[in-house]
Amino acid sequence: MNRFRTARPSISAASGVIVAALALSACASSKPKAATAGQPSASAAASAPAAGGASAAAGGAAASIAVKTGAMGAHLTDAQGNTLYLFAADKSTDSTCYNACATYWPPLVTNGTPQVAGQAQLAMVGTTKRTDGTTQVTYAGHPLYYFKSDTTPGDAKGQGKNLSGGLWWIVAPGGKAITRTSPVAPTGGKY
Repeated sequence: MNRFRTARPSISAASGVIVAALALSACASSKPKAATAGQPSASAAASAPAAGGASAAAGGAAASIAVKTGAMGAHLTDAQGNTLYLFAADKSTDSTCYNACATYWPPLVTNGTPQVAGQAQLAMVGTTKRTDGTTQVTYAGHPLYYFKSDTTPGDAKGQGKNLSGGLWWIVAPGGKAITRTSPVAPTGGKY
């Protein structure tokens, strides 16, 4: 019986070490994470739409631009189908959307050379440096953004919004803004 009493304090000490390690591990996992491809910074991610946040490429890979056909016609998305927008107030590849604007319209950022899929055209893809040092993806000279209220892939709730000092439009695969605000009638039918 004496043998068990001696072992017991060792087990309690080991349990304390394990509990402390688990507590440290839980604290470490709650730290904000750095931005990765296709995802805004940790502070912007907290206010970014779920769809925009879900577009981050694992391991810091490059952002990817794809094309989806929806109610507004064929338009640019990220690899997960989250709608991408241009800001009419951007008159060059330099973004004019910062601070509160970027809270509602998080930029599509990348940690490598952006990729394309489907009808997206690689020749139209570029990048621009933001004032915070991140690299924003451009398409046909337009910096690309998500919209905070788009919470599901395919949403385009920002289409035609006049927010943050200008109009916001989804982008056609050819690089032009799609400026209509009503759905396209399907071929051979009506809505």
